Amino acid sequence: MTFVAFLRGQILEKNSVLGGLQVLEHISLDTLNINSTGTQKGKPPSMAETNSTDRRTLTFETIDDVIEDVNRIQAADANQTLSVCGQWTAGEILTHLSAWIEYGYEGYPMESAPWIVRQGMKLFLRSILKNGMKPGSDIPGVEGGTTGQIKVATETACQRYLVALNRLASSEPVKYPSPGFGDLSSQKRVKLNLRHAELHLSFINLNE
Repeated sequence: MTFVAFLRGQILEKNSVLGGLQVLEHISLDTLNINSTGTQKGKPPSMAETNSTDRRTLTFETIDDVIEDVNRIQAADANQTLSVCGQWTAGEILTHLSAWIEYGYEGYPMESAPWIVRQGMKLFLRSILKNGMKPGSDIPGVEGGTTGQIKVATETACQRYLVALNRLASSEPVKYPSPGFGDLSSQKRVKLNLRHAELHLSFINLNE
């Protein structure tokens, strides 16, 4: 039995929550090439059923890069040129991103994955941070497949996300380890949030 096969068995047997700080709902099962029922992937993405050509291509090197993009989103919203591809509203996308930053300071809404799963996911972390995330996978055992998204006005969601981003950029210590990755260095935590932002903000079109 390969390690990946063993890890997959552990995931399915324990119905583990694989959510990392804010990303395992998108990459864990995709990386293992299985869906939440344990069968080979093939179902359409739950977050956004859309062609990749409908999305923006984003690369964020710093938190300031994300803040700049959020400012552009605010401007597009004010000018009524904003549009979204996929099933979530801009408000849902932005509150979801906010929540997964805040969880590290205020606590996660799910239990940590078993030790063996956390160790397995750490093997994939370097690739995630380097290559980014793909949409479509759900967190097993979590209603709706993930957490944190709320239907609110875009401007309200932007303000919350900006507060969360500035908190992430501050020296405030994180109190809670990732349920999927465990303890992360500050640098890796920031990079993980940048990759998460690249994924979700790509579904918001500015039409500038």
